[in-house]
Amino acid sequence: MTTKKAIIPLLGLHMRIDRWNIHSLSPEEKICTMQEIPDILANLKCFLPTLVPGVFDGPFPHPGHLYFIEEAARRSRVIVVGVEPDEAVTLNKGPNRPLFSAEARMQMLSHIGLVNLVFTFEDTPHYSDPNAFDAYVNRYKQLGIMSIAVLDSDPNWEAKIEQALAADIMVSRIGGHLPYSTTQSLRQLGYEE
Repeated sequence: MTTKKAIIPLLGLHMRIDRWNIHSLSPEEKICTMQEIPDILANLKCFLPTLVPGVFDGPFPHPGHLYFIEEAARRSRVIVVGVEPDEAVTLNKGPNRPLFSAEARMQMLSHIGLVNLVFTFEDTPHYSDPNAFDAYVNRYKQLGIMSIAVLDSDPNWEAKIEQALAADIMVSRIGGHLPYSTTQSLRQLGYEE
């Protein structure tokens, strides 16, 4: 069964998202729902679709975000960015976050050329909740991704690798300490989380 996103309207015609056009979508065409991702990715397994999950909050994608996406793109031909929903960001980062809504963050990310698809997760697991392990594993299985990008500098990198392995997907570890993070930048500006 094909979802409305697997076949999208384009100038009055319908275009199927597949290996022939995944790299030429407009920013608007890149934004989809979490339910649409599995059907779209079913046609793209040969490109090793990689999930790049995160909050991606800030006035614009900063150099740390771009580094994460660029390094993931060196390892995969299809980059799928999963944006944490507003409720999850507030739960995990504090009551004054996110700075921008999930919709705004998806719009910003959709304009990055290396990003092929972007969506917002539908659940709100808490990073430090031991019961959240299964929620993350189920996320990855539901999406039908082949790989997940994990930053070595992520404070939860070990849990993310364990979750990926439990979901039977590959892990693309991205080394190096990012010179920028939204949280670090906000602290330097005196912003209270």
